[in-house]
Amino acid sequence: IIANLKLAENLMKKGNPPEVGMILLYEKSEFKHGVSKKSGRPWSNVTITLSDGYQSFECTDWNMKAALGWSKNSIVYIRGTLETAWKGGVTMKLEEIEKVEDIN
Repeated sequence: IIANLKLAENLMKKGNPPEVGMILLYEKSEFKHGVSKKSGRPWSNVTITLSDGYQSFECTDWNMKAALGWSKNSIVYIRGTLETAWKGGVTMKLEEIEKVEDIN
């Protein structure tokens, strides 16, 4: 388990990081769907915005079929592999996301 996003960025700079876990704050999630312009196939995903208290980042789960209806600032545990986001920065290929506790 790593402590924050700054540490995740440093792991990315050093090479291909192993699977990691983090405890973060849930901010929001959005369900998106459409049809690929290239292949014509339908697609859907859920974009999840999380924060370590200082910095936010997004994870995308291509297997979820609905947005998470959790309260903002809920404490969540995530596990997955760190990747470089297409806009730069860090993202994670999610293997697991679990709500630990509601803050509100």
